[in-house]
Amino acid sequence: MPKRRTPLPQRRSARNTRRSFVFTPLATTLVLMVCAGLWATLTYYGTRAALFQVDTVQVQGGTTISPIAVRSVTEEVLEGSYFGLVPYRFTYRVPYAEIEQRLRDMPRLANVRITQPERNILSIEFEEHQPHALWCDTETCMFINQEGYAFADAPASLTGSLYPRVVVASTSPKYGDYVPADVPLREMFELRVSFAAYKLSLVETQYIDEHDVWYHFTDGGIIKARRSDSADLIQKRLEQLFSTKEYAVLPKDGFKSIDLRFGNRVYVKDKNAKDEENEEDAVATTSVAAEEVPVATTTQAHETVETE
Repeated sequence: MPKRRTPLPQRRSARNTRRSFVFTPLATTLVLMVCAGLWATLTYYGTRAALFQVDTVQVQGGTTISPIAVRSVTEEVLEGSYFGLVPYRFTYRVPYAEIEQRLRDMPRLANVRITQPERNILSIEFEEHQPHALWCDTETCMFINQEGYAFADAPASLTGSLYPRVVVASTSPKYGDYVPADVPLREMFELRVSFAAYKLSLVETQYIDEHDVWYHFTDGGIIKARRSDSADLIQKRLEQLFSTKEYAVLPKDGFKSIDLRFGNRVYVKDKNAKDEENEEDAVATTSVAAEEVPVATTTQAHETVETE
């Protein structure tokens, strides 16, 4: 029998081979583009479904900041989106950090807490900075909290003992700044309470330079002290002064100035003393002495009376 001849496999032409290699990546690219388009479409419309939208903003807290203002800032942030695709209102991608930062930029606002009690509800609780004093220069005043943080503008005309002024030589208040670190605010607030015990209402604390501080009161009286003196030291020296028979009436009757800057010597200028008089009436030597004073800042000493 004649042998059967096995047909040889047909060889693909080079033209067909080239066409197949061109077609495969093109098809892959088209498939990926279609899938990406479908994913983007589903994401865009799916994340905008009412079921997954934050549609209510609840605001609590504060006394002077309007809840409407806080809600307005929050709503403004929620109008944004991630890359124009996922809205900020999407309940699982609410931008807490951005909302908090925008709210903290509001004057007076101190702390904020953001939660979602329900899927469609955003709850905001906030606290305000509490004013304790004014930081002022000759033209500008800012409200400051107990730490000395300037958080809001204050009327330059605002005076009185409710918010005593803090004036620091060669400094100007600015929003968001702190009173210079070398200013002992805590001591000032402590002394304010001690002064009040003698019916002396503090209206301004003036840090003259790096050495001296003057405390001004509503009746025009001034207590002069060293910045390096602690509140406790000043309290003890005043207590000794006002405990003497001769000077116990000072808080009630008033005085022009009490100078505590010169060791254990205390100088008092009577409220009726004339401005052109340069010499203070000598008062007393206290058993509690201030820190030694540099010669450049001392004045002539007068006759003193020992306290009992």
